[in-house]
Amino acid sequence: MPHYKLTYFNLYGRGETARILFHLAGVPYDDVRIEMEEWAGKKSDTRWGFLPELEVDGKKVAQSKAINLYLAKQFGFGGKDEWETARIVEFLLAFDDIGPMLYNVYVEQDPSKKAELTELTIDRGLKPLYNRFEKSLEENGNGY
Repeated sequence: MPHYKLTYFNLYGRGETARILFHLAGVPYDDVRIEMEEWAGKKSDTRWGFLPELEVDGKKVAQSKAINLYLAKQFGFGGKDEWETARIVEFLLAFDDIGPMLYNVYVEQDPSKKAELTELTIDRGLKPLYNRFEKSLEENGNGY
């Protein structure tokens, strides 16, 4: 069995899906969590200057989507055929459409502006996205 090491910040975020995949598959891995104050000293050691980063038997791959797709395929969660795989990727990439909206809420410091952006993001981003997800699940006919 390969030796896996996932490096990400000590928080939820882009590394959490990989952690969940490891958990669902029951596969052991080294969960290396970097504190924010450590990041400046470790950034140059990463493949692209970003986290998360996955190391498999000494080889590294970065970018959360690449890591998640790799792990999903390794652990049997990547789809039973090419069509199912494409639909999984479709779901993953759908979040990219609202990513900038979510980021703007996250970085906003003014509480009243943050509340306004939050409401806007929910109404124009999250609600339509989840409605589309529900429609897709109904179309599948199996609830998945």
